[in-house]
Amino acid sequence: MIQVWINFDDADNATALIAQLEKALSADATLHGFVIVTDESRKPELQKWAAEVKPEKTALTYLSVGVKGKVSNDYRIGEARNVVIVSRNKTALASFEDLSAAEFSKAIAALNAVK
Repeated sequence: MIQVWINFDDADNATALIAQLEKALSADATLHGFVIVTDESRKPELQKWAAEVKPEKTALTYLSVGVKGKVSNDYRIGEARNVVIVSRNKTALASFEDLSAAEFSKAIAALNAVK
């Protein structure tokens, strides 16, 4: 599973990360992934990104105001622009902060290292 948490990331990188995740999910039917925007006020941006990428395999969601602080603390999102968490069988394998879309292959490599 690949989780992409969008915190303060810019629109271009966020859109590209969604596209990279969608590409990875399309290539591996056993892989699951989703994108979570940590700020409900960015919902219109999330909708725009979805319209641009048109994901079919990637789940997209946002955190409501009431849960943002707790979830951000639990997942150690902090002040990162984004956090990408790679896991298999409910075990976190790797976590990347401020990952650019050009570096997304690091997440795939971490996932493939334990196949």
